[in-house]
Amino acid sequence: MRRFLCSVLLLPLLAVPSASQDKKKREPDPLMAAKLKESQTLLEGLTLNDFAKVRKGAEELLRISKQAQFRKALNTPGYELYANNFQRAAETVIEKAGAKNIDGATLACVDMTITCVRCHQHTREEGLGKLAPTLGAGDGTGR
Repeated sequence: MRRFLCSVLLLPLLAVPSASQDKKKREPDPLMAAKLKESQTLLEGLTLNDFAKVRKGAEELLRISKQAQFRKALNTPGYELYANNFQRAAETVIEKAGAKNIDGATLACVDMTITCVRCHQHTREEGLGKLAPTLGAGDGTGR
């Protein structure tokens, strides 16, 4: 009888969705997904000593970063600082890839990664990620 009573009392708790189930997963920003893809291209180029691939990945990351900054969805001094640092690091990767300097390109890639992580921390702390508009016609991406 005691087991039956406990199970009857606990059954409603199992039916109530947890807080994590209530939260709907946000769709990732297409520009951020593109950045991730190009970061993988860049890393692949570094590991294979393929300077053309390194350069291509860094050029695409620079282009995407400028598109994201142009949208002005995240218009804070902190975001501007991180975006500018990211772009300078991408330009350094491009320069070092052109000089076939694997150590310099790798170091600049690490700098880009650190900047990226710090910027994402900043946007989470400021609650800015929710403000980014979804991409569509006329968003300046050319897609």
